Amino acid sequence: MIPEPVEIARSLRGALQLARFDATGLALFERHHDGFWCSFFAAALAAPAYFALVVLRLPDGQDLTSRHFAIEFGGYVVAWLAYPYVVTMLVRLVDREQRYFDYMVPYNWAAVLQVHLLLALAVAIEGGIAPPKIGLMLELAAVTVIMVYQGFIARAGLLIGPARAVAFVAIDLLLNLLIARLVRIMI
Repeated sequence: MIPEPVEIARSLRGALQLARFDATGLALFERHHDGFWCSFFAAALAAPAYFALVVLRLPDGQDLTSRHFAIEFGGYVVAWLAYPYVVTMLVRLVDREQRYFDYMVPYNWAAVLQVHLLLALAVAIEGGIAPPKIGLMLELAAVTVIMVYQGFIARAGLLIGPARAVAFVAIDLLLNLLIARLVRIMI
């Protein structure tokens, strides 16, 4: 489902509000079945930045071949679908099934902000604005900020405590690392 432009704008505003650790941003999302499916449009909005990151991270002299792109694209799709599926089981474990959409809809839209932050940082590093050692520290800081942001979304959306939110973030991270590793093996 493709959301209306007004829903896209409202959802991105909600993601920005959550990035400021303001849980009232949840009210800006369509947190129901249809809103959930519309939130996957965020994958289309994030894709150009994601694939720009893929190209920026290619080893010197290596081009993005059609095979490489197809594998990266497959990994991208799997990553977008795998975590929401895993969360369907996790919310049962923590007795928060009724809050699934309250978590997953903002989680999906937040990915647009996250990938654009990483791309801006990668461009700064590749462009020589940030020296490599400083760039590495900035990347670590950005990943930390993203994980804290994801934890806040889990806490606000699922109404869970910090320990459970950390568990959701850790599972998401491990799943993404596994998918990235499988993509690297296939390339």
